[in-house]
Amino acid sequence: MEAPNPRPPQHAEPGIDAFSGAVRSLMDALYAIAPLDTWLLTRVEGRDWIILHALDQGGTIAPGIVLDWHGSCCIHMACGDAPSIAPDTSGIPVYRDAPVNHQLPVGAYVGFPLHDRDGNLFGTLCGVHPEPVDPQLHDRHTALKALADTAGHLLALQRENDILDRERQATALLPGSDPVSGTLNRRGWDMALEGEEERCQRNGQPCAVVLAEVTDLEAINRDAGIGQGDRLLAKLGPILQGLLLPGDRVARIAGNRFGLLLVDTGPDALERRHAEIRTALRDHHPAIETGRALRHPGEGLQHTPHLAERDLLRQRHTR
Repeated sequence: MEAPNPRPPQHAEPGIDAFSGAVRSLMDALYAIAPLDTWLLTRVEGRDWIILHALDQGGTIAPGIVLDWHGSCCIHMACGDAPSIAPDTSGIPVYRDAPVNHQLPVGAYVGFPLHDRDGNLFGTLCGVHPEPVDPQLHDRHTALKALADTAGHLLALQRENDILDRERQATALLPGSDPVSGTLNRRGWDMALEGEEERCQRNGQPCAVVLAEVTDLEAINRDAGIGQGDRLLAKLGPILQGLLLPGDRVARIAGNRFGLLLVDTGPDALERRHAEIRTALRDHHPAIETGRALRHPGEGLQHTPHLAERDLLRQRHTR
């Protein structure tokens, strides 16, 4: 292969976390061993192929971009239908004809699967070049596989760190509680969303928001007094807290509305948990409407409550 194109020294950006710095160094090592135009660390979630980290000489691929997993080359590599290293993809139809070529031309390809601690596919570490490269790329397999294994270990360590980070955050959020419901208040909610968004950007894990609104709270306060409304909220708070899994958060984000942040929650889990939350609340008080939404990698968690609110309003109008 040709020698790598000169790249400026990579200096740590102020405030960059250790995990991102380690991934950046790993990407630099990959480029030094195999100078392909683009190296990607990705996560797979359903049909979404989420770019978590990128070293892209062309500047067209950036973290946060979501591509179609079924249209990628990596799906064939991960399934064992195509090789991990292909210096020239023209003779490999599933690589040559993959739809991803319309966005990211693949003349040469390197890819390795990344698995989580349960052995499930997490994502891929892959490199592509717009044109074929020297067949000697095959000789780099051992070194490239070792770096892919390193990426897997980094992801596992970061996942453990995320668990500890959520525990530390839970302590920090204790002062931000709502005195009526015992849940977080709006400030605590905003802090929880901000912290989880940082983790999502690093690791790409799925996340969701469920909103629950007491639709007759104003009538209760008017007819029976604010004290009766507060007693209802005080009963709903513990019910919601009892439905949380480790890392989840619940907050009273408006007078009659609760928000639940559900971590590591994909589409199927969200539907199941949303049904559980809605049933538990309505068993106690029937005049409660709920809505849910998944975090979209391209928009971020700050936008997810707005999507959940749309779902809540849509369900309210269809009842």
